[in-house]
Amino acid sequence: MKLYCYVLGVLCLSLLVCCKKEKVKDTPLPPIINPNLTLISADVENNDAVHIEGKLILPAWLESPICGIVYSADSIPTVYSSGKIVLENVHDSVNVSYTIKDLSRWKNYTFRLFIMTAKETWYSQSKQVIPPSFQIAPLKDSVISRNTILKIYLTEPIPTDQTNGFEVYVGNKKVDSINVVVDASGSITFLVPIDYSPGTAITIKKGSYSQSIVPDIPVLSGYWRRISSHDGFLADNAAYFTLGNKGYIIGGHKYLSEMQPINTVWEIDLTTYEWKKKNPFPTTLHSGMAVTVNNKAYLFGGVTDGSTPNDKVWEYDAVSDSWQSISNMTDAVVGTPIGRLRMTMAVYNNKIYMGGGVRLMGSPNPYEYWYTQYWVTFDPATLTWGKLPQLTNNNSIQSMTAYAYDNKLYLFGGDNTSHQSGENFALDFINNTWSKPNVTRSLPPRTGVSVIRKNNTTFFFGGYQYKSSTGPSGGRFGVIPEFWKMDANQQFTQLASASTYEFVSGLNRNTPIFATANGFIVYNALTWNGDNTLTRAVIEYVPE
Repeated sequence: MKLYCYVLGVLCLSLLVCCKKEKVKDTPLPPIINPNLTLISADVENNDAVHIEGKLILPAWLESPICGIVYSADSIPTVYSSGKIVLENVHDSVNVSYTIKDLSRWKNYTFRLFIMTAKETWYSQSKQVIPPSFQIAPLKDSVISRNTILKIYLTEPIPTDQTNGFEVYVGNKKVDSINVVVDASGSITFLVPIDYSPGTAITIKKGSYSQSIVPDIPVLSGYWRRISSHDGFLADNAAYFTLGNKGYIIGGHKYLSEMQPINTVWEIDLTTYEWKKKNPFPTTLHSGMAVTVNNKAYLFGGVTDGSTPNDKVWEYDAVSDSWQSISNMTDAVVGTPIGRLRMTMAVYNNKIYMGGGVRLMGSPNPYEYWYTQYWVTFDPATLTWGKLPQLTNNNSIQSMTAYAYDNKLYLFGGDNTSHQSGENFALDFINNTWSKPNVTRSLPPRTGVSVIRKNNTTFFFGGYQYKSSTGPSGGRFGVIPEFWKMDANQQFTQLASASTYEFVSGLNRNTPIFATANGFIVYNALTWNGDNTLTRAVIEYVPE
């Protein structure tokens, strides 16, 4: 029995060893392969479409996968975003090539590929796309002036809810937002810096999108800047003159208040730019014209109370700060005194030449135009009037531009409120004969231009120009704040403008202008005030 037990034990032990040697190893599970999503590119195809290129690799174990593209304009997109494209018939692996259309051209979008099952969702890396929100059109302006505004036009209008957020850079300098105006019509107006130089890029930015333009148009010489003014309002249609280093402003009226002229006289020191109030003019007055001869100033015409013409000639003595009436204006036809305004005046050999303008005749036609053909002279030394030969032209013209050149008085421009004159005239001072010269000027014909002479060079500022219209109210005149000079060969060169063109009512004619040692001062000119506004100011031209 003992032997039996021993043999049985050895046998069991042997079997146990054999069993250990013959144990079958477990087969390991295959590794889990996750989906592979690669967003290769997301490129703008046109203004409202983005083309997606990518690749999806789907492992076989995925159950009922849904594949596609998600996109959003305001966050990282998910399958719950409103922008979702589901791709059909995706198996194993697929190259994605898809164009998403009807996107907003004013928004930045982020795109991702996705694979989604009932249990889990996988995404590719994201790509942000900036659609071309705007395109800059070619400049409409032909020149650039420093320290005044320039308008950039876009190729299409801007949605009204997208006008905010635009920025303008000139070179690498950002233009202050107060000097940037965005209009839904598709334009962006901004103030050109004083130090702008030709060839400097102008960049328009909105969000992360930007476009630049390098203007290939001339940058005009010099620039205008504001200087201090006198107390109170700046008067429209004031008379002006220069005596020594002092400039004088006489009368005028508030904007659109022609029936309420004033008699205030202001003096500005053309060296220190300090203002001083002088003794008042003997009567209220606007639209008078003044010149200086032999250190005395002479004022003619104008309106004294809104409708009564000034038919007196007034002389100013700066030493005594006093005015006196020295003569009456004379009708060129019948020889009787009659006041007028907006006439053209010039001085040659200490004699005053005068013509054109408006004469006031009372009811029923209070304004009757002074025919251009009638011209007179006035000699302040002898207080005598002379009659010049008549022009053959019989058109009614006021506020003509006049300048002296080579012993002749040249006239051009002017208006009669319903049209602008394009005619040219010349008076030979030597033999007192008129002609119609064939003169081509780069300075267009305008009305109410201010003319001043300095260092044998003649300068022209402002005026306004007629803009025709087929609308019910017809055409209208617009302020043209340009500045020109004419050299000894009667060649015209445009200098920096003071502001932009502005079509307004109640225009200020013959804006007062004074020469200083370094430049010029203009009284009561429209100039940029920021926040899409223009303001009336005293400005100074600073040459280069």
